[in-house]
Amino acid sequence: MKGLLSRSRLPVLDEANVAPSALGPAFVPTLPPTLKSYVHLEHVGDQWEIRVAAGHEFDAGFLTWLGDLDHHGVTYLKECVDLDNLVNRQSGERMSSADPDVSPPMREAVIRFFELTDAAGASDVHWHLGRDTLQTLVRIDGDRYVVGAWSKTAADGQQVLRAVMELAHNKPTEYKTQEFQNGTIDGRKIPGSALENIRVNRGPADPAAFGGQYMVCRLQPDVHASARRRVDPAMAARLLDLRVPPRPSERLRGVSQRNNEPAGAPKSRFEVARDVLAAAGLDERQIDLAVRILAGKGLVITTGPTGSGKSTLQHALMTYKAELDPTKAQISIEDPPEKPLAWAVTLAVTPDHPFDLLQKETLRMDPNIVQIGEARDFVTTMAGFTAARSGRLTFETMHVDDPLEVFDRMRDFDFERLSPRVTCNHRLITGIIGRRLFPRLCQECRVPLATAGDDALPGYLREDLRAWGTLAQVHLKGPGCDACHRKGITGRVTVTEVIRTDAALMRDLRELSLADAAQRHRARKDTDRAMIHRAIDYVLAGKVDPLELGEHLTIERPDDVYGPGVYGADGMALKGDDQ
Repeated sequence: MKGLLSRSRLPVLDEANVAPSALGPAFVPTLPPTLKSYVHLEHVGDQWEIRVAAGHEFDAGFLTWLGDLDHHGVTYLKECVDLDNLVNRQSGERMSSADPDVSPPMREAVIRFFELTDAAGASDVHWHLGRDTLQTLVRIDGDRYVVGAWSKTAADGQQVLRAVMELAHNKPTEYKTQEFQNGTIDGRKIPGSALENIRVNRGPADPAAFGGQYMVCRLQPDVHASARRRVDPAMAARLLDLRVPPRPSERLRGVSQRNNEPAGAPKSRFEVARDVLAAAGLDERQIDLAVRILAGKGLVITTGPTGSGKSTLQHALMTYKAELDPTKAQISIEDPPEKPLAWAVTLAVTPDHPFDLLQKETLRMDPNIVQIGEARDFVTTMAGFTAARSGRLTFETMHVDDPLEVFDRMRDFDFERLSPRVTCNHRLITGIIGRRLFPRLCQECRVPLATAGDDALPGYLREDLRAWGTLAQVHLKGPGCDACHRKGITGRVTVTEVIRTDAALMRDLRELSLADAAQRHRARKDTDRAMIHRAIDYVLAGKVDPLELGEHLTIERPDDVYGPGVYGADGMALKGDDQ
């Protein structure tokens, strides 16, 4: 039923239940208050469209209301939609009907603002309207700065965005909060500037259900009109009150970290950023690899099944970048939004705003860093490549078992256009990070394997584990106790593999089998340990139940992972024991 339209072609009633002689919006049956939270009614053309949130289409109250409409002769189309889609439509109607016309003082303030930003040397203006406030930033010499003098409430923010669109020509006839719209402002409308024109791009952004929007204005200067500027650049910067955006750690503390450091030497921004990666479960070797990956551009893919911590890890990677340089613009496309980032603009995939539309809009939003979401087909994979090729650091996720299987997965999406000869490019895909989460054994009630009996583990699993080390410290999940609230486990441990691609790895992936290419890469001393290696280390240390291994990873022996003769008596020294 979801997404299908059902039709009823009967005359419309007025509110007195009297059949009219002509159809029109005046003859709308009243929507009962009990239905307003999950039913949306809209007049389109010569009929009514009724949208009901999926899961409520068979509610007794809704069916009774539809029966009443049919009985009295109402013409309508009925459609089941996602609740988010319904809320967005209702919110858009409320915002459109509630917002008053832009006041002349606000229009003049916007003109004055563009005069100042042009004088200060800004190339772009970024607005992000949230639930409570409007955030204003300008890009000058490649970096973005918060405009302290333009801190606005959400209500005033609506006025600002509307005032900008009112100044534009070549635009839609109606301002609609839930649609993506473009326009152009003639530079002559900003008389005290040297602008040729201003390109405007705007649309809905998370939280769209509460009126969330973004707007990006590209300021195009007229190089022959600099004499028109009325304001000195230094004065313009002071009047705008330009500030470096707060880092994530500063946002969390609510006050500037720089002004509230504890006694002793303060941490550098790089040290604070590294702490973000450490908190995400990466060890020193992995942090070093990740830092090199994140220092450049290209596509970084996080892999693993559902529930493996991919989104949480990507959140940490974007936080690291914001901590290191908060002046860079981050845009995230999510379906649905999972972890809102206060410093980023999030676009939500909905039936009205499909992924391919959002991907096109994203590149118009002047981003430095883009998070695409899951690469699940040719379109979403190419979206990541397009963003990476355009010079952005780009993040995507993919559901594969082994991190290096991403190339086979892409080839499955399109054998020709995503073949290894195209995708195995270390300048395009710069990093791959595999991720798993394992239950951590309760240290109070865990059961030693030595006392659990010969039948406690399958024979093959004992032999596979012995290939990696001694079983003296191996433990099994216990019966539960007060310390673990009778669960036998206390939280989870992360198992991660960070792969920094290079020319040698990509050449092997093009020319060798996946197994051979993976072995050659992992046998190198400058690479990370394989995920199965790290997971088995947790098992041998008594922190993870060995029976969990097969639930999360393919169990392999050292020769299968690193190749014959690589992992032996000196194997731990080769790959490190820094877990």
